[in-house]
Amino acid sequence: DDGTGDVKFSSPAARGNISFLHLSQTPVLVSQQKQ
Repeated sequence: DDGTGDVKFSSPAARGNISFLHLSQTPVLVSQQKQ
């Protein structure tokens, strides 16, 4: 598992921004993973 869990960022090019978005949405991603 890449740990992304974001279907909207399925394209390889968008994955380059995942690290940046992951920091901004950390609370959101953590909440989604806990459920």
